[in-house]
Amino acid sequence: MTQMKNAINQKMTFGANTDVLVKPRGQRVNLSHAEEKLRYFFNNNCLIEYGFETHYPIGNCIADFYCKQLKLAIMVEKDIHSLSIQKEKARAQRDQALNEQYGIKVQYITSNKIMTDFEKVKYELALMCIHRARDLNVSQIL
Repeated sequence: MTQMKNAINQKMTFGANTDVLVKPRGQRVNLSHAEEKLRYFFNNNCLIEYGFETHYPIGNCIADFYCKQLKLAIMVEKDIHSLSIQKEKARAQRDQALNEQYGIKVQYITSNKIMTDFEKVKYELALMCIHRARDLNVSQIL
């Protein structure tokens, strides 16, 4: 029975290891202001039907927001330009692996953009969900 639970858990979290599974519990309580705005947006408008989850473990990373229906991971970045070339390369490889292995699309949004131009961010996210639903042939709720 335990093996079956572990197998189901591994499938639901895309092979996330135990460290990654335990970490999000504390993170859900400590959201940044930008993440809090996005969580409120996902939970209080037409996108609520897609069921975005907060701090969802995927492989060896944690998506700030993840939608199972759309296979869409949203990552909130402090400053996307401050990444070293090495970290940027590693992130690109991880994103490509998530896409190839699980069909997950990863989208990055900076905290600054969320805090300074939230109307545009909301519009872009809604549009992204519509396009992703169409690409995956998910019944459109919007």
